[in-house]
Amino acid sequence: MPEPRRSRRPPKRHLGTSKPEAAVAALGALLVVGLVGYMLLHALSSPDGPPRFDYTYAIDTTGPDAKLVRFTIRNTGGRTAASVAVSVALSSDGQVVEEGDAEFDYVPQGASREGGIYFLNDPAAHDVTIRVTSFVRP
Repeated sequence: MPEPRRSRRPPKRHLGTSKPEAAVAALGALLVVGLVGYMLLHALSSPDGPPRFDYTYAIDTTGPDAKLVRFTIRNTGGRTAASVAVSVALSSDGQVVEEGDAEFDYVPQGASREGGIYFLNDPAAHDVTIRVTSFVRP
């Protein structure tokens, strides 16, 4: 009896996308669309303008020679600032008694930086004034 013929064609393969593969692709597309939307929203709603700075400070006199003014500056403006120079002055009766300076490489929009300046005079016995004296656009 002759042998039956066997087909030499390869077996049929499923030519579609499996459900798990489609779910991962949909999740990836959703993430990309969400990120692009977030970046557009942030770009269109961000304030435009120069850097603006808010300050907070605390006087630290815990050590025997520690006459330290710790400060935080926050850039609330619309741009990043580079080479931010900060001046801290101690004054009494309208006269500057002592002054110190600090510089920060970068203070990005919406970010804060902390610093401190040691003084010879007691900061608690004087008025403390903090101000940014200069910055550049990076």
